[in-house]
Amino acid sequence: MIATPQAAENQTVLNTFAYGAKHFLVSGDSDVRLVNVGADNLLENPPMLVTTGGSVTAVNMMRYNGYSFQNGGADLALYNRLTIGLKYERPFGTKSTRLDRKAVSAKWQWMSSFGVRPASRFA
Repeated sequence: MIATPQAAENQTVLNTFAYGAKHFLVSGDSDVRLVNVGADNLLENPPMLVTTGGSVTAVNMMRYNGYSFQNGGADLALYNRLTIGLKYERPFGTKSTRLDRKAVSAKWQWMSSFGVRPASRFA
């Protein structure tokens, strides 16, 4: 596991990959952003991302094995997910993180501060 933030604020995990981990990230009541992250060979096919509250936004999330997420009540927004063997996974957002054009644009403005460029379908 890369990190287990608990009640953390403004945490960012950037350009990180896990191999052979049970989970990539387990977040409890935290404000977390994931940018350019991935996991391969997740043990026992668990979720890559586990949330139990708070707010989590992920952009460019890649995985092999397991499944992308298990959401336990977090405001969760996932953009540009990729799974090996599939072209892409659909963007995901909870009701409070509706994935409309305005929200996507605001997220990309924030992400551009890390040098991340949007794929054409988000432009």
